Amino acid sequence: VSGSSCETVAIVRNGQTANYGYVPNEKMSNTFMATAIDLGDATSPYGDIHPRYKQQVAARLTSAGQNVIYGESELYMQGPIADKAMISNGKLMIN
Repeated sequence: VSGSSCETVAIVRNGQTANYGYVPNEKMSNTFMATAIDLGDATSPYGDIHPRYKQQVAARLTSAGQNVIYGESELYMQGPIADKAMISNGKLMIN
């Protein structure tokens, strides 16, 4: 993310989930969020942190809402959530 350190983005993102790293969780049971960090647009005059095409964000929020609020569990709404990171042969491996 241009203009922001990855560490700062991670701290803010974790704080938005009451420091669980995901929602819904014990403190935020009827909450959902859509990750949009992968939708940045480097050619946007506003910087790559804000997605230019909001339809992709809306689709993710819609799926999350249908899953959390209406219990439509067949809809994918989380992740990816990393649970392990290690260095192997000089490369970072995230699972």
